Amino acid sequence: MKELHIEPIVFTARLFTEGRSFSNVEDEYEAILTIQKMGSVALLSGCKGDLDLWAYRELMKRLKELGVETIHWMRGDKEIVKDMVG
Repeated sequence: MKELHIEPIVFTARLFTEGRSFSNVEDEYEAILTIQKMGSVALLSGCKGDLDLWAYRELMKRLKELGVETIHWMRGDKEIVKDMVG
């Protein structure tokens, strides 16, 4: 028997200020980044705008909920690796 599995790989995260929302397409966001998830590894890139401490913590929490254990964050020419296990 054959099986076809399709897994979501690319996500876009947007940070909205209070009173603004993704549900209103005209609302501007404060920050945006692209997430590519491959198994338990996530590559974060293309971050534009400012992520405050609340947004960073929320992002880490959400990625853990998706089963991410290791993050590779591309910041310009630098790669920051974060192990989320433990």
